[in-house]
Amino acid sequence: IPEGTLPQQIILTVENCGQTPAYEVQAVTNWWHGIGEPPPNFDFPDFEGAGTGPRSIGSLYSGKPMSFSFALDPTLYLNAQLGTAALFCYGHVDYRDVFGHQWSTRYCYVVLPNRGGVGGAFTQYQRHNDAT
Repeated sequence: IPEGTLPQQIILTVENCGQTPAYEVQAVTNWWHGIGEPPPNFDFPDFEGAGTGPRSIGSLYSGKPMSFSFALDPTLYLNAQLGTAALFCYGHVDYRDVFGHQWSTRYCYVVLPNRGGVGGAFTQYQRHNDAT
């Protein structure tokens, strides 16, 4: 993100690290913002309307990436960057394997506050995260 600008979207890139294609690949993203971290009993739900917007659905072949774009409220990002509130982006990527089984990979990222010119980036959060 160029310095002095606020993002209008987040781009989530996934890669198929398996040996076979993934079919009907789609991503769902949700947001949590507030003071501190989500409470311990927060189960990272899909909120009404999450994943009902434009979706990229396609096949993802072994070793190949696929990107998904989601709108981002720049004021939520700015508050997280300033450290006045936290912003968590979480969700799941769903797909079907070559044998017809459905799979889901959960992810969760948090915006790090900008401290001394360092921060403002999304980094993996320790909860709700199967992604590597």
